[in-house]
Amino acid sequence: MWRDPWALASALAVVPLVLHSLGAPLGEPFADDFDYLRHELLEGGGSFFDGGGSTLWWRPLARQVYFGLLSPLIVARPGLVYAFHLLLLAIASVLLYRAFRRRWPGSWSAACGTFFLLAESTRMLPAWPSHMCDLGALLSAALALHEAACRRLATAMIALLGSLLCKEVGVLAALAVPLFPAWEARDRRERLTWLVATAALVGGWGIAYLAVQRHAHLILPHQAITDPEVLAVPLSLRVVWALANSVRAVFSMAAVRERWETGIEAGMAVVLGAAIWRIVTDRASRSRLRGALPWISWGLAWFVLGTAPLAEVFPAWAPYRSAFGSIGLAAALVSLLAPAGSWLLAAMVGLRLVAFSLSPGPPRLVTAAPMESGAAFDFPKLARLEKFVRETRTLLQRHYPSLPKGALVGHHHLPLMTGYAFSGDKALQVWYRDTTIRWVSFEEFSARPDLPLLTLVEYQAHREPQLALVDAGAMRALLRAMEYSKQSEWDAALAELQRADSLQQDPDAAVLLATIAAKRAILLSTIGDSLGAEHEALRGYALWPDNPDSRYVIAKRRFAQGRLAEAQALLDTVVALGPGDKGAATLLGRVREARARLGR
Repeated sequence: MWRDPWALASALAVVPLVLHSLGAPLGEPFADDFDYLRHELLEGGGSFFDGGGSTLWWRPLARQVYFGLLSPLIVARPGLVYAFHLLLLAIASVLLYRAFRRRWPGSWSAACGTFFLLAESTRMLPAWPSHMCDLGALLSAALALHEAACRRLATAMIALLGSLLCKEVGVLAALAVPLFPAWEARDRRERLTWLVATAALVGGWGIAYLAVQRHAHLILPHQAITDPEVLAVPLSLRVVWALANSVRAVFSMAAVRERWETGIEAGMAVVLGAAIWRIVTDRASRSRLRGALPWISWGLAWFVLGTAPLAEVFPAWAPYRSAFGSIGLAAALVSLLAPAGSWLLAAMVGLRLVAFSLSPGPPRLVTAAPMESGAAFDFPKLARLEKFVRETRTLLQRHYPSLPKGALVGHHHLPLMTGYAFSGDKALQVWYRDTTIRWVSFEEFSARPDLPLLTLVEYQAHREPQLALVDAGAMRALLRAMEYSKQSEWDAALAELQRADSLQQDPDAAVLLATIAAKRAILLSTIGDSLGAEHEALRGYALWPDNPDSRYVIAKRRFAQGRLAEAQALLDTVVALGPGDKGAATLLGRVREARARLGR
């Protein structure tokens, strides 16, 4: 490889993926990973013929084998797992390059081999252990194409089996390999041998898959879709949805349009238009195109057949799923552009790199809500969840290197869509290698404050660190204070708030401390201590600006002082965050009436 600069360039094409992922805790296991990790580490693994810890799909190579071998490393050294995945991506790129190099010049082959790498969504494949399904299927398919180009039937079939055992999309590779234009059968018998071998392989895999599905009671995603509105969407529209979003993903465009996309689209239109013009006006280009037609047909068939099944997951778009089908689109585009001029090929690669660089990087902080891009799951969402899980794990293990049997750990004020990242109790159980410990939601703890909670993990959006540990006793005292407040027992409520303050050891628990201050402000305001109420409300507001109680008390004070604009600004936020807050809505109405009356 070192003697071939284009092969080296194909391997190094993973570098942009790394550079555009910096800042994310890459490789950190979350969500589905914990299903497989718990299955391997705490349940002793199991049969090759089940879901490997999941009720979806039979993917034994990417689950049972992969997690069986790497589970300890995935938990202890996720960065090494990320590096391993990068290595596999580089190998896949080089294999594709070498497969196409059997017939094409080096530059054409490199453009094709690296095509799937130069898309922002490909960053997801090395970043998440569960994506070994997609990565393994793609790598095995690349190996199968390479072996087919070298006319090695046995190893090509082994590679195809590997792709099938990683993910069902391997069926596409099985259809495409015998028809790969990079090799020509010596005679009809050889072609038939490849077709029969492939058909036998896919048939055997299909029979085994159905048997495992029935034996292990596995379900397919479409069986879980019950929404009548989704089911009513015609298949043709869902296929168009899958194809359109896949093309956008290949060019690093989100499902929701961004301003910069117009320039990329215009650039690609110019490139394609120039290629067509050159082919129409230049005889040599037309001649080269005729030789490329089998490649274009093969590539488009790969792309369409590899993308159409994504209609099954409508409307939950996930751009990383476009990587496999993009191999075919690469072959088609390179076959169309390169005969018209290598500069057109270079222009396409340049445009894709620009689009890649303009796509969002990993979020620096765990936001209260994920950034909306039109996708159910994309790289920024993945990085956000990995960061939240990493910070939770390190915080707990720093303060609690071990947990007692049956330990209960609470969580409070979680950001949206992060509960899924822990896969129920499995994250805790994997971290501490104990199936008896579990999470307790704040709702459960509020209903049963006598639970022997060890601590609570609390999220705070506007501070760093974004997670803090809350003393369970302090939270119980806060809950008791709120109960006393409902019963108008002001002195008892204030005493419990004082107790909550004294029990909380970690001064970084801003949300809890702000809540205590805000509740005290409400009580002081109720008993007529306006100055004390304002002082506590301002303290709570400084700790947690989104605290509705602090904002309400400050707004009430500003209203009394005639500072109506300030009062309205505070209340607008309270009502926006909590539309059901009748007290804030009533006060806001009074403030608006006063401003209208005074003409302010």
